[in-house]
Amino acid sequence: MTAAADGPQHAQALEVVLKDENVDAVLLISVPPTFLKPEEIAQHINTKAELAKQLGKPIFACFLAGKWINEACKMMESEGIPTFEMPQRAARALSNLIKRTNYLNSLK
Repeated sequence: MTAAADGPQHAQALEVVLKDENVDAVLLISVPPTFLKPEEIAQHINTKAELAKQLGKPIFACFLAGKWINEACKMMESEGIPTFEMPQRAARALSNLIKRTNYLNSLK
């Protein structure tokens, strides 16, 4: 997606990715453009949180824009979407989730 993508387009893209049978989790990385409030993007992303839960596919979000995105992050976290300041941290968290899942599955 380009910086011209609005909130609904973020949600549409997220839905397409979540519904892909080859996708197990989503790491959403975005730099919200200055002409679009990060809260608007977060609001639309949040509309897909229930779908992600139903499909058993976690969403990890990383908005790269400093303190300007704090409220948007709080909004996503309230829907169970963890947020990260840096993509590396989000990727590490996702990797740890996979390791834990594999470990728990090995106990069955």
